[in-house]
Amino acid sequence: MKNNLGFIFLWGVFSLGNANAENSRNRLHVATIDYKCHVELIGGIQTIDFVNTKKQRLDEVAQSLVGKKKRKPFSREELAIYKVFECVKLKDKFTQAQSNVVDKKTPR
Repeated sequence: MKNNLGFIFLWGVFSLGNANAENSRNRLHVATIDYKCHVELIGGIQTIDFVNTKKQRLDEVAQSLVGKKKRKPFSREELAIYKVFECVKLKDKFTQAQSNVVDKKTPR
């Protein structure tokens, strides 16, 4: 009887371990993309927002940011994003000159 209980316990532990490993593998297949977006916060402050998302269409990324709270640069105060000027992949350059100026000023 003692051996049966040990066997059942070990079987349960290995079963749970396999289930967790399978779930981990499934989660790893979800690819995300890093974007940077030139945004304007309520109050007129322009900054860059860094986004990591599964969305691949830039218009969807931009739409998802409007209304999202973001900290003011060098502050703890959070303000809502009022407008998104442009989004690009993290390593790409913005097409608008003003976006590139704001990007250069934004700390990483």
